[in-house]
Amino acid sequence: MKKLLLTSVLSFSAIFAASNDDILGLYDKEALKAHGLTMEIVKREPLNDGSGFEMVVLKMSQGNMSQEDIIFVKDDIMVQDIVNLKTKKSLKAEFEADALLGKISEVYHKEEPKNIIKLGNDANKPTLLMLTDTNCPYCKMEIGNIEESLKTNNYEIIMVSVGGENSHQKSAKIYEEVANAKDDAAKIAVLKKYYAEDASATGASEAELKRLQKLSDKYFAAGITGVPFIMDLAK
Repeated sequence: MKKLLLTSVLSFSAIFAASNDDILGLYDKEALKAHGLTMEIVKREPLNDGSGFEMVVLKMSQGNMSQEDIIFVKDDIMVQDIVNLKTKKSLKAEFEADALLGKISEVYHKEEPKNIIKLGNDANKPTLLMLTDTNCPYCKMEIGNIEESLKTNNYEIIMVSVGGENSHQKSAKIYEEVANAKDDAAKIAVLKKYYAEDASATGASEAELKRLQKLSDKYFAAGITGVPFIMDLAK
């Protein structure tokens, strides 16, 4: 589904209201129908700041594809965002970030153990999830500094790819060799070998490449837009 901004199907001639039916009535039914889209409200809750506004999550679908957007309503008022002028923070951006973390967490907690490379086992340190690609320059920097990062955090690493088969080939070798690593030092050595600028790998089966592509697709479908993606698993 081509990304279609929800504002593009707004019918501004409608009378604003706070009921679900009237909120949906703000959107041009003909424009939605012309694009083969359906609209529904999937979540609605009051803000806890005493403003009287509610957060409303709208879901626009086309077949088995969908995207969500957040608006804010109060009585007969609807706004696309609420920005704190003192902190310069967007409330919409904060809700979207929290929603993304929730989706990634949900997917991660169903993950097969074989897809998770664990580094560090200190109960007094936070554990960070890192989604990473061997061909990403910023991921290379993260892996290059992993020993320093492990001084303050544990890590659980999942290999995803934005670079296609070349990345998947190296990911396959990483998973294969890490499975036989005896300690963190050996795992780090494997990671650094395949994150090196001149690293290459071949030999992964077609089935394994498809499995790794499916693994990547799962996290991008959950909402990540790039790597490295790092989140605190305690949040």
